[in-house]
Amino acid sequence: MATRRVLRRLLRYLIKGFVVVLPILGTLAIGLWLFEVFESILGAPLKWGLGTGGPEAEGPWRTLHYYTGMGTLLSLVILFFVGMFIDVWWVKVVWNWMEGLLDRVPLVKSIYGSFRNLIGFFSSKPHKSASQVVIVKLGGSGAEAMGLVTREDFTDLPDGFGGEGVVAVYLPFSYSMSGLTILVRRTDVRRLDMTVEDAMRFAITAGMAVKETETAQKK
Repeated sequence: MATRRVLRRLLRYLIKGFVVVLPILGTLAIGLWLFEVFESILGAPLKWGLGTGGPEAEGPWRTLHYYTGMGTLLSLVILFFVGMFIDVWWVKVVWNWMEGLLDRVPLVKSIYGSFRNLIGFFSSKPHKSASQVVIVKLGGSGAEAMGLVTREDFTDLPDGFGGEGVVAVYLPFSYSMSGLTILVRRTDVRRLDMTVEDAMRFAITAGMAVKETETAQKK
């Protein structure tokens, strides 16, 4: 019996260790992936420019040296200036023109548009309808699911798609960034006083983690 208790205690400590370490490892893995992406995009041009891409490299700044991380640093600098100047009127005109060109290419517009809408959906200033966290009734079983209203107007879609009193709701899956989009009647959804960030945190962690809203804290 004593041996069994010791084994159970060791197993409990092991599980606690996984719970503590896995989120850190996951965050580090995503950070390293982004680091590799930035380095692969701008690292090679920098190596060529600094003349450190190999014995045959002939960059304009041969006296300088490339160090790991310079590609990532340059990427962050570019992102900083993009965020700074994107609201300037002439930059916005040029950007809209470029997006217009991308929207004319059949395959590119589908891929780019999907990424643009996804990032915009979870941005700090989402569309008004996308900020609606709701509870959806699932049939007559009494079961409910939490989701995000993504569309209330279907006029730009083919006839028979959606309709009056119908909303599109995105149901996120737990421990995954995937989900399911369903069309339900507005009367079958109940709005929650909850932010999109808190709702996604609740859904992805299967309800085990959620940041308390100000309304909940006041009660």
